[in-house]
Amino acid sequence: MLQIKEKENLILKACRETSAKIYIYGAGKMGKKLADELLSQHILIAGFLVDYQFWKTGETYKDIPIFCMDDIKIDKNIMVIPAIEELDETKIENLKEKTTVIVMDLSFSWRRQETFDYVFWKENETEFEKLYERLADDKSRNHMEAYLNQKMSCDYKYLDNVWEENQYYDNDIIDFSRVESFVDCGAYDGDTYQAFRENYRRCTGKEYDGKAYLFEPDSYENCLLNCGSDKRCKIFRLGVWDKEDKLTFSVQGTGSSVSEEGNVTIYVDSIDHILGGGQSGLHQDGYRGQRAKSIERSRGNYSDIQANFSNLRVS
Repeated sequence: MLQIKEKENLILKACRETSAKIYIYGAGKMGKKLADELLSQHILIAGFLVDYQFWKTGETYKDIPIFCMDDIKIDKNIMVIPAIEELDETKIENLKEKTTVIVMDLSFSWRRQETFDYVFWKENETEFEKLYERLADDKSRNHMEAYLNQKMSCDYKYLDNVWEENQYYDNDIIDFSRVESFVDCGAYDGDTYQAFRENYRRCTGKEYDGKAYLFEPDSYENCLLNCGSDKRCKIFRLGVWDKEDKLTFSVQGTGSSVSEEGNVTIYVDSIDHILGGGQSGLHQDGYRGQRAKSIERSRGNYSDIQANFSNLRVS
């Protein structure tokens, strides 16, 4: 049975219980999204804190002042919530020596519709339990449980406890001997493909000699650097979608969504259009917002494509 241990958002709980002034460290999109959420919960914000190079005299957001970090006395009378993409660990540790610093998962503040909280969980408990019971192994069930507890509590410890340095491939699920090609829809720096090759070697006793197609519009250069010398591997500076197009994304921390008002634009195309008459054996879904569209198209065209893709499996 799925074990849900958390019933409260620990960031909101800390904000409601503290007598200290609340400051958000960072006044970019993440900081402003967090401020919007806290204000909607009737939580007062004393101000934003930014490093000197980002500070402008008199700047505010929704009448909340934006202070230079150097101008604020950091002591036990304030509480700081970092809301920046790449934390300077040394700076955060120095802050923790002087005051309370809440370093947690802020994705709850990026919502567009309902909040993923304990109420939402209870309303949909039956469906969550059905999904949990359909998972075939303890590792998958443990990860689902950790994910849900983290999203409700915002506490990183849950996913930290199940995180593994080596990427997970289960040879009871994947028959490596039948994989003729590998497709990664969000290849990043090629680490997943490299992990796949290592697991292929471990499970079959030989080197992978099939094809690989890596899609990465953002970290293309890193992917090319790590995998470009592999003659079996084709790397595309593209995202995956259900058609050839250009998409604009709104990027918020580690999350993103398609938005006409977004700040990042990438070129996209469908997997079956790019691969043409090739074969796709293992489809690794990695590129966030648009991957579902690509999979939907591949599934929808399955009967038409199968004549050309003799060993096509879309997962």
